Amino acid sequence: MVLLVLAACGPTAAPPTATIPPATAVSLSCGELVTAAIEKASDNCQQLGRNQACYGNALVKAEFQAGANVTFDQAGDLADLTLINGLSTAALDEVAQQWGIAILKAQANLSDSLPGQNVTFLVFGNTTVNNLSPDMQAVILRTDQGTTSCVDAAQAGLLIQSPDGVTSQLRINGADIRLGSTAYLTAQVNSEMSIAVVEGSAEVSSNAITRRIQPGAQVRVPLGGSDGLQVVGPPSEPEPFDNVNIARAPINLLERPVTIPAPIPTRSATVTPIPQSTPQPTPTITLAAGNPNLRADQTTLVAGQCTTIRWDTTNASQVLFQGQPTRSSEQQVCPAADTTYNLLLIFDDGSRQPYTIRVVVQQPTSTGS
Repeated sequence: MVLLVLAACGPTAAPPTATIPPATAVSLSCGELVTAAIEKASDNCQQLGRNQACYGNALVKAEFQAGANVTFDQAGDLADLTLINGLSTAALDEVAQQWGIAILKAQANLSDSLPGQNVTFLVFGNTTVNNLSPDMQAVILRTDQGTTSCVDAAQAGLLIQSPDGVTSQLRINGADIRLGSTAYLTAQVNSEMSIAVVEGSAEVSSNAITRRIQPGAQVRVPLGGSDGLQVVGPPSEPEPFDNVNIARAPINLLERPVTIPAPIPTRSATVTPIPQSTPQPTPTITLAAGNPNLRADQTTLVAGQCTTIRWDTTNASQVLFQGQPTRSSEQQVCPAADTTYNLLLIFDDGSRQPYTIRVVVQQPTSTGS
């Protein structure tokens, strides 16, 4: 009996340990990745304050001033704009499951008496912004389009939004921008910067020319100079913007909700019919003084091709092509993307007359899955 009792009180066998399968990484589709990135950036940047930058969604890299002791390497990290020289966000990558998003709030020219109001800058995709500061008066923007098969993400860019009813003054790539609205900007090296207005209005000034932009429109400003990112000509006439691309941008991360308008109508010539019974003289065309007959051998290229832009001798005292003085009457160009080229004539009386010509580049079709 004693033996039986001892046996009953002995150690019992341990229950079998459940086998836990290894975690399997979930690969998000293009649309899921975009949605998740926007949601994470919104959650991560709730505490963002005036004159600060927020690491919204991977991958964001920042360059700080010498001696700055700042941690800015994971989502949710904040840093003062006074300590940041520049930052860049990563392109959408379905394999790496990343889409870089950073959110900045800057005082710009807003009054100190309005601490709750800021100009919001939303940086996303393959984008770099340098020379950051609270007043945003020397910003250098660069956006590299790259290639992606994701149709749910907008091209890399910068979204800017001023407080409702307030006009902010900014200087980006050398262009003066007055913004009382929401705008979408892109800038490619040695090509052009585009400024599209989503709501409100904006004014863009360069080379003594100012263009007012209404919702649904955009202007293009030629870029060049030593780094390929300096404004070298006046803004173009307003044209329809790409509302499909803008709709794919992370608009929901802005402070104020906006509705994306339809593009403005494309300008077209109005022809007035002449009654056949009324004889009319043969019409003549009068060219503006100094008209250089600006033209290109080809205005539509395949990526990698070049063309020659030509103009005739004029009575101008000085001729500038893409902001650079020239004595030639032609220039070969090899644009990597659609580019508006600028020819500026300066006359003896000091007057200036700009001319532009646009070269379209057909990009190869992506074969990504």
